[in-house]
Amino acid sequence: MSIRTCPADLGVAAGELVATLWTRATASAEAALDALRAELEVQRVEAQQSVAAARDELRRTESALEQRTAALAAAQVEVRDLEKAQAEGHAQRQALEAELMRIRAALAARDRELVEVREGFSRDLAKQRESAERAEERLRATEKRALLEIDRERSTATKLQKELDEAVRRAEQKDADHRRAIIEAIQAQLGDARHQAGVLQGRLDAVQTENLAAGGDDDAAGSENARAGREAVRCPRCSPEDITFYPFFPRRADRHSSNASQKSGINAKVLATREMGCMADIYLLAGLTLPQGVAHESLPRTVTRFMADCWPGMSRAQMIGRAKLRGLRLSFRATAPCPSGETGVFELRFHDGARECLMLARLQRVGNRKGGSRRIRRTDVSRPPARDPRQTPLF
Repeated sequence: MSIRTCPADLGVAAGELVATLWTRATASAEAALDALRAELEVQRVEAQQSVAAARDELRRTESALEQRTAALAAAQVEVRDLEKAQAEGHAQRQALEAELMRIRAALAARDRELVEVREGFSRDLAKQRESAERAEERLRATEKRALLEIDRERSTATKLQKELDEAVRRAEQKDADHRRAIIEAIQAQLGDARHQAGVLQGRLDAVQTENLAAGGDDDAAGSENARAGREAVRCPRCSPEDITFYPFFPRRADRHSSNASQKSGINAKVLATREMGCMADIYLLAGLTLPQGVAHESLPRTVTRFMADCWPGMSRAQMIGRAKLRGLRLSFRATAPCPSGETGVFELRFHDGARECLMLARLQRVGNRKGGSRRIRRTDVSRPPARDPRQTPLF
């Protein structure tokens, strides 16, 4: 039955049914096509991924192959180097074996020489021992002779010492007898001198009694002269205990002479003593220097030698004596008052007959403890220090 022969309603329904079926079939076909397309797309992506993985694997394989090829080439180069080094080592080994053979031959020769030297040394040592034994025997004999000579010399020295002691004892006995005789003679002379002094004292007392009885003027003049004498011997800068008495002046104030010439001499020496000050003091050298503006090279040769002769603690008298030995005339002048016990500056003027030069000296004034009557002992005098003659120009 065809559609055209069917009723219209049925034809419409059939047409709609066919359209619906067609639509559904089309939709189903499209859905299947979309699913197939999706599956194909997935397979294509997977294929692309497989291709990319294969390509990566190929690149890695090629890289590994290249690395292995480079390693193989490096191994081949190293093998060639090792072969070359092995050849060189073989050559060195052969050279070392040859050197070792030569050294062994040299050692053998040296061992033979050492054996010969040992044999010679043993022979020389035996000879030296024999000579040392003979020398020891000679030394023992020499020691024995020396000991015998020492014993003889010791006995001789003991004998000589006894003789010397005996001679010293006899000399001391002789000297003691001689000194005893001299002392007795001096005592006899002293007794005679005391007797004469007593006689002269009696005569002096008689003369003084006559002079006192002669007139009061002479007595007053004698008292004044005695007082002036006591003032003259006393230094104004010294203490009352430090008094200097001269041999020509009487020590006792109650003794005076009536002779006019003696009175005038005493007055003259009183004035001289007042002008000169305390003559019992000693001046010791503390240092020498040159005035400002005077060069050391300008001094005469004699003055420089005199400076080399000086030493600390040298007295003024010693300086004058040394200057005289050098042919110089030396004078001192104080630049300022110098109390006793202090150090002052003095001008030293040297004159050698042709020219005069000036120096400055520091002198320490040392007071005489016992007065001018004390005699200076030899041990009190300052002595020059010991000097090396080679160092004399340095001073």
